[in-house]
Amino acid sequence: MKKVKGSDLRLRDEIRSFNDSPYNTSTVIKIEEHSVHLFRPYVHTSDFSSTAGVIPYVGFENYSIGKNTEVELLRRNKAPK
Repeated sequence: MKKVKGSDLRLRDEIRSFNDSPYNTSTVIKIEEHSVHLFRPYVHTSDFSSTAGVIPYVGFENYSIGKNTEVELLRRNKAPK
């Protein structure tokens, strides 16, 4: 895995978002002049269960980083045509 700056990222590249999360992979979805926008899905379950079982919370997070931010590149994907 390689460290790169946000300015070196391309659409659909996958990066490591957070070191301590099992859902720590984000995908580049938009690149602007000063920022890179990312998408990260996640799942969270409650620490309790009821007679109906455990309720999982499924969602996603959109966030952005600056182009000078250094990130860990996991996979470089081909950009859409």
